[in-house]
Amino acid sequence: MRLIVLARYLSPDDFGLMGVVLLVMSLLEIISTTGFDQALIQKKEDVTNYFDTVWYVSIVRGLILGLFIYILAPLAGAFFKEPSSVPVLRIMALSPLLIGFKSPGLIEVNRELDFKKIVVFDFSRAIVVASIAGLLAFELRNVYALIIASLVDSFLISLNSFLIHKYRPRKNLKLKYVRELWGFGKWIFSSKIVHYLFNDGDDWVVGRILGTQALGFYQTAYNFGCAPMTEITNVFSKVAFPTFSSIQSDIEKSRSAYLRILQVIMIFSTPVALGIFSVAKDGVAIFLGNKWLPMVSSLQILVFWGLIRSFRATTGPLLLANGRPDAVTKFTTIKVIILAVLIFPLTHQWGYVGTSWAVLIASIIELPLIINSMTNIMGFKAWDLIRYFLQPFIAGIPMVIGVYLTKILLESWNSIIRLGLLCIVGVLIYTVITYLVDNRYQWGLLTSVMKAIEHSGLPLFKMKKD
Repeated sequence: MRLIVLARYLSPDDFGLMGVVLLVMSLLEIISTTGFDQALIQKKEDVTNYFDTVWYVSIVRGLILGLFIYILAPLAGAFFKEPSSVPVLRIMALSPLLIGFKSPGLIEVNRELDFKKIVVFDFSRAIVVASIAGLLAFELRNVYALIIASLVDSFLISLNSFLIHKYRPRKNLKLKYVRELWGFGKWIFSSKIVHYLFNDGDDWVVGRILGTQALGFYQTAYNFGCAPMTEITNVFSKVAFPTFSSIQSDIEKSRSAYLRILQVIMIFSTPVALGIFSVAKDGVAIFLGNKWLPMVSSLQILVFWGLIRSFRATTGPLLLANGRPDAVTKFTTIKVIILAVLIFPLTHQWGYVGTSWAVLIASIIELPLIINSMTNIMGFKAWDLIRYFLQPFIAGIPMVIGVYLTKILLESWNSIIRLGLLCIVGVLIYTVITYLVDNRYQWGLLTSVMKAIEHSGLPLFKMKKD
């Protein structure tokens, strides 16, 4: 919703300029990743003695990161041929320092699978930031609306962390804890580096070759193509890693929990992706405005990357929880290599639409590698993973056909009314087909959905430690 509001008042150039800022900040954040949080969540014993060390390391990291962003801002401006990004970057250098004060007590909240507080505070923070961003965008009509909103968000992240957990800092820094945690954290660091190269490497190419306006179109298409599925996945991802860590010694329970999470995520993500694909042009014109229509083709390609991303997001937490962060790093590295081979020729040939194709093709090629890792490491049958990924398409394809036929019939209708009816038709077709197929073949789709609704999507996977 925040993106929709901002896109109405800001231009693709503003989003592109903000994109340059976030790319530079993300790169430096990844380079300085410690992986300490994941290392502590994965531990079986009490970890509260580590909190002071983690907190002080986080503050130092945030300070150093902010200084680097401030100093390197002119180099980033020169690389992207965008001198106006320099003052913006220097203001945003405050962000990592603000986030650096975040309480490590959140680690314990995640380990204990107590997500109610996090959900409430995250939702409240999102409303506050969205409101501020909307007001600033209306008043300023420039990139500084995004900058100020981002700094407010960083401050609230740290503030909320101390409201969520009772931890208060003490003078208890121990270097031996730093060395110990880095043993696990180094694989998290490696994994995040290759993830960054895939998730943001395309943005660097678009920004450098095509300019900030094209970057604004591409990133907005990317965000709208992935955001709905990402939001669905994030609800379960917050639960997945600590849940799998708590039951890592019981392989059968881990498999069962994983398949249940995968099934529910794909049931919700698939119709959202196919729905966005079907009404992309109408939706962009109505919600964002005609100035954003050039991104429609890229959006329709990237929704399928978003769908694959939903599937992929379930595998990482399981492998991490079972002490195999190296597996995630290895098949992501292969995906990055494939992307590097494809991205330059496709971007030169078809602009950011070609970039979108490069991202999607690399992701499709990676799928067999993910499935192979899950079968070898966790003992899954390949078909169990494939069918949970493909089952929702059986109901999704008739939905797409029905929406397109309805669009033809309602061509002369008011665009807002037509879009509303197309969404209703899509939901009805998907629901009816899912119900009929589920009853016929006993796949258990509706049972999983009802459990997710009954438990608000969170306690569904809560499993107490033995």
